[in-house]
Amino acid sequence: MARKSTIAYSRSRGAFTNKRGTIFKGVCRPRGRNRRCSLFRGRAGLIAGARTDANITAHVNSNAPLDPDSASIIECIQANGITVVKKQAQVPVHDSRTRTATRIDLLCRRGAREPFVIEVKTTSMTSAAHAASYKTKIDPVTPTYKLDLTRDTVEHTVYAEHYNQLTNTMALFARTKRMRPGRVLHGAIVMHCRADATTVFYPISITVPA
Repeated sequence: MARKSTIAYSRSRGAFTNKRGTIFKGVCRPRGRNRRCSLFRGRAGLIAGARTDANITAHVNSNAPLDPDSASIIECIQANGITVVKKQAQVPVHDSRTRTATRIDLLCRRGAREPFVIEVKTTSMTSAAHAASYKTKIDPVTPTYKLDLTRDTVEHTVYAEHYNQLTNTMALFARTKRMRPGRVLHGAIVMHCRADATTVFYPISITVPA
């Protein structure tokens, strides 16, 4: 007789856990050949990005003051007609069928009621250097990349990784909210270039899968 599964979704952790506390997160960790590519930033960049994420989360959820980088990101979101909603940073979403879970950086609103999913990213580059490489510089180790949602194979750029991450997160949000398949859901990658304090807005849409 098959053993009963001890895996359950933890709302507080925004992840699946078992009785030993192991956390299962499938969205932000590419599988197989879609492993972490050589184009990504180093440890210092990751630390700076985590600091910005923490500051934005503290501001949205607890009204903490914004640092200049975070303020630029919030201003960019608002300039594109998106409302930042209080208490809606690091919102957990999950899919019990696939045992995947993650957190939405910012769950915003467009118009009166339309949800809008934001993925915040930062880079130490200038905006010009970022624009010149983000969608065009191909990873020399794994030059092709398969998108999880559509199963399309695309060139392996940093944008492809970020696009895949956001569209997976959007699909999990749709599953969590039990959205009707076929509905169009909107979101954006918001990239802050620290070298010249410029923030770029990349809108993305998906059709909610069945």
